[in-house]
Amino acid sequence: MLNTIQVTSDDESFLYDLYASTREAEIVAWGWDAAATNAFLHMQWTAQRRSYEAQFPDANHYILLYNDLRVGRVMYGITAKEIQLIDIALLPEFRNQGIGTLMIRSLQSGEGLPTTKSIRLSVLQHNPAKRLYERLGFTSVGSNGLYENMIWFNE
Repeated sequence: MLNTIQVTSDDESFLYDLYASTREAEIVAWGWDAAATNAFLHMQWTAQRRSYEAQFPDANHYILLYNDLRVGRVMYGITAKEIQLIDIALLPEFRNQGIGTLMIRSLQSGEGLPTTKSIRLSVLQHNPAKRLYERLGFTSVGSNGLYENMIWFNE
């Protein structure tokens, strides 16, 4: 069963570990030692948090619980026109098990939201999650060469 709980300041350690797990393959390929890796990850994580806080000050930010285990996070904003899926991330051991699909489908169905709207997101063009979004009905509405902008329309 998938549930969400509001992120609090007590979740910082979990959120950092989650972020680090999303960069793991990339970092390993660089061959850095532990000190360089930790310094880089903390710098990048801090920059991402500040960027999200500046761009999306009213975002909904939740820890994802699957069978009462902390498995990831989701962050989204709601405007008059659409939902902006800012970030969804799962710990490696919980990827490819349908949890991301459950979370996105709950947004598509409007579960717990005042209304069902279109959903917009950006994904790295080579991110495997892009296939998930396409499977769930998202279509490309443009690219900047690095990120694919996608939207799902509520029909």
